[in-house]
Amino acid sequence: MKKLVVAVFFVLGFGMGNHPLYAEESLSETIDQYLGKARGVLNQLALGSPDRNLIDGEITAMLDLAKPVLKAYVGIRPQCQLQLERVLELMPELETWGPQEIRKQIEAAQGLPQAEGCYPARDIIAHPAIVRALVRQGIDPSRQARLAREMDEAVEHMEEIRLLLP
Repeated sequence: MKKLVVAVFFVLGFGMGNHPLYAEESLSETIDQYLGKARGVLNQLALGSPDRNLIDGEITAMLDLAKPVLKAYVGIRPQCQLQLERVLELMPELETWGPQEIRKQIEAAQGLPQAEGCYPARDIIAHPAIVRALVRQGIDPSRQARLAREMDEAVEHMEEIRLLLP
């Protein structure tokens, strides 16, 4: 009986971290959190005077949430490994880059190893990072539509990735 209790405890408790179903649920939760934060940014942008600090914080959280998704994407597109590893290496630098540099280096992949089929994963990093860079330059009404389009693209690419992942 003691062994049974220990086995059940292990399977229901500590052992679940390595269980494939648990990992999928965790990744699904991560994607949900990313999308929730993206929609929160879109809601902020829809306001007459969005909160820059709130948007900046939400996008920083989105970028952190995107990291395990990039790693999972390599599982379905192994040819993207070098490119997405480089994106992860460059993430600290995104803090200081302007929108044009992010667009060139990450979204257009000019600063990355070349590989086919990687753009959805790159873009869940690039589009929010571009929005954060633009927000840090200041939000005026003429930019809000552009910012919303960038966030919409991030949402679309994450939804696309969700459909591709097992």
